[in-house]
Amino acid sequence: MSIHKNSRYESLKITYFAHIINYTYLLTIVELFYDFVISTLVGLFGLHLLTKKGLLASKFLGLYFLAFCMRIVLAYFITGGRLIEYPHTFMLVSPIQFLAAPLGFLFVYFMLYPKRKFQAWQAVLFLPWLKLLQSVK
Repeated sequence: MSIHKNSRYESLKITYFAHIINYTYLLTIVELFYDFVISTLVGLFGLHLLTKKGLLASKFLGLYFLAFCMRIVLAYFITGGRLIEYPHTFMLVSPIQFLAAPLGFLFVYFMLYPKRKFQAWQAVLFLPWLKLLQSVK
């Protein structure tokens, strides 16, 4: 069977060679690259922001990046039917979801007002996270 480039049977090439190319391996490689390599880089950048001297806002941005890194890694175990194999990961992800909003708000707040210090009223923003963390135990 001869298939020419611009023929109406161009789509047959994909189905004809489908048994040779295993697309699930390609998807797994892309997932692993995104979920583990990219998230590791995001986590390292978050650690860098936490450890360097500077604005308090950079500390909150570093914590935000660390939470984002954990969300990406744990998303690998939730998607693609792996939730059935690892059911406890859902309980790990849900408290991390509650960290994103207060960390993002405090980052913007301390970027707008860099001379201010962390005050007790700002700790109230973390109460939903603490409550959810308490209920997960």
